[in-house]
Amino acid sequence: MPNYFFTDSNGTKQGPINDQQLHALAANGTITPNTPLETDNGHKGIAGQIPGLKFNNAASVVPTPNKGVTRVTQFKFKSDTEDTPILPLLRDFSFRELRPETLFLWMVKIIYGIAIFAAIVAIIIMLVAAIGMLLYSLTQTDRNRTMALEMAGSALFACLSSCVIFSVLIVLLRFCCEWSIITFHYSIHWLIGLSKLPHALCTYLEEKAKQGK
Repeated sequence: MPNYFFTDSNGTKQGPINDQQLHALAANGTITPNTPLETDNGHKGIAGQIPGLKFNNAASVVPTPNKGVTRVTQFKFKSDTEDTPILPLLRDFSFRELRPETLFLWMVKIIYGIAIFAAIVAIIIMLVAAIGMLLYSLTQTDRNRTMALEMAGSALFACLSSCVIFSVLIVLLRFCCEWSIITFHYSIHWLIGLSKLPHALCTYLEEKAKQGK
């Protein structure tokens, strides 16, 4: 029998466990029908796909919320980018290992990192400009000093305003990145299912032809 690895409710990979331990964890409610499983041979699935595995239904029952209270379920996407480096995939010119989701996740990470880096650099430049104008004003006469102080104040105000604007834009960018990851994840599964339709149709027609004979 194969050994199993399972992902707990915190998203941490646990194991390996044998078949008896798997049944025990399912019985006490640690493993539910939707718990992701992976064998030591690399096969992935969920616990509900294993025949004969009995689950503790009482442990998986979600309490009914009180009237007037809205219960929100948080979507949790588990990526494999932590376990899959990007460089070996880019060097795979034979395309033996296909991981479009991993590549897309790395692209999103790079775009998100560049945006944060650009925002920090822009804020630092404006802050340095404000400090420079303030120091410059100290070396000038009264008239030029007043003008330099006004410019320093404008630069400082622009820096503070930019901090607020960039913070809002980073939050919006984060939302767009996460939503694009979810959309890409399900679009890949939809495209894979769509690509299997011709084969499924041919198989269906062959079975019908055999039955007709």
